[in-house]
Amino acid sequence: MFLTSMNQPLFEETALEHGAVEYVDKTRSLRVILKRLERLITTPAERATAAQARDEQIGALKLDHESKRACWRGPQVPLSMGEFDVVALLSSKAGTDVSYRQIYDVIQDMGFVGGRGPEGYRANVRAAIKRIRRKFCDIDPQFDALKNYPGFGYRWDSQDLNA
Repeated sequence: MFLTSMNQPLFEETALEHGAVEYVDKTRSLRVILKRLERLITTPAERATAAQARDEQIGALKLDHESKRACWRGPQVPLSMGEFDVVALLSSKAGTDVSYRQIYDVIQDMGFVGGRGPEGYRANVRAAIKRIRRKFCDIDPQFDALKNYPGFGYRWDSQDLNA
C-alpha cells in the first residue's frame, strides 16, 4: 500500500505501475485508510469467494477471478488487481456503457471522492483506462475492445464477443 501526500494522477499511475496494490492520499480519514488496509489483508480464499471464483471467457478475453489474471488471445495481460477489477466490470457489461463513477467505485471504495471537485475522479479513471489499454496493446497492437463514451464513461466493445 502506497500512503502519500502526493495525490496527482501521475504519482498514482507511477506507483501502480511499479507494484503498488493500493494508493491512498494521507489526507483521507483514518476510517478510509483502515478500510483499504482491511481489503489488502483479506486472504485469497476470501477474495475468491467474494469474486465468485470462476474462469470466464468473454470473446478473446479470459478472466480467472480466483487469481485475478486476465489473458487476451492467449497471453496473460499484466494487470494489477484494481485493473483486473475494472476489466472484469467492463467486460461483464460488454456492449453497455459504464459510467466513470461505476468504474471509480471499483478502483476505490464506493462513493470515494478523489481528485479536484465533485467529478475530479474522472482523471483517475482516464489514467487507469490508459494503463489498461497500453497493457493490452503491448500484447496485441490491434486491441480496440475498450471504447470511450465521451462525458459518460467506457464500454467493452461487444464486437469482441465474436473474436
